Amino acid sequence: MIKDHKGQILLFGLGLLNLIYWVWILSLYGPITFIHCFLLLGILCIIVSLVWGHPALTPKIQLPKYHRNIIILLCTLGLIGFGWEEFRIITAGNKVDNDNGDTILILGAGLIRGEEISLSLQYRLKTGLREHQKNPDAYIIVSGGKGSDESISEAQAMKQWLIAHGVADDQILMEDQSRNTYENFLFTQEVMKQHHIASSHITLITNRFHMRRARYLGEAQGFHISQKPAPDLPFSEPCMYTREFFAMMRTYFLNY
Repeated sequence: MIKDHKGQILLFGLGLLNLIYWVWILSLYGPITFIHCFLLLGILCIIVSLVWGHPALTPKIQLPKYHRNIIILLCTLGLIGFGWEEFRIITAGNKVDNDNGDTILILGAGLIRGEEISLSLQYRLKTGLREHQKNPDAYIIVSGGKGSDESISEAQAMKQWLIAHGVADDQILMEDQSRNTYENFLFTQEVMKQHHIASSHITLITNRFHMRRARYLGEAQGFHISQKPAPDLPFSEPCMYTREFFAMMRTYFLNY
């Protein structure tokens, strides 16, 4: 049945690609955020392709032309909006500012097995370490709280990594209460006040896929940001950039 209908073949192929991508990323990195959506999408596409046109399973529903046109218009507008926001996310993540902040802020990411630095977080830390070497007198603030599946805070794990790579203990400030990107900046402000850091000009370190949202939230809270994006996990871009679209929508509507 599938081979007789191009639409079914395309949908089945799309589902298969999603499943292959899901298995591939799991084998490379484990269960990263949002990756299981590709499993669900793959299964859904394959199921729909298999029942497409079956008279007992897909009853014909005739919508008025006016309703069909509205649905097509809404879908088109949705795709345009998705494409435009993805363009902005990708563009922002590949921009490197030439100037440097007076403080270096490294945003945290989830830990492996509760206390180990993930590869994505390593990229952030290595980028932060390079910025520290360029500006050795600047404080480094590591920002990230303790998740429900973590035995130590992300900030503590990041500080340990930086000390092991030659950064002095007294140059690292910890913000270990935040649970999301909005709180990263909110609680970082408190840490800066406690240590009498008057300048709001920071060098912001996070992965490319996350930079647009992080900068948007940071600037909304009064920070002057010079961004230095860290690399993304290789081959994770379809997952992480799709996730960021929905995260940006949440940020626009809920402001966090």
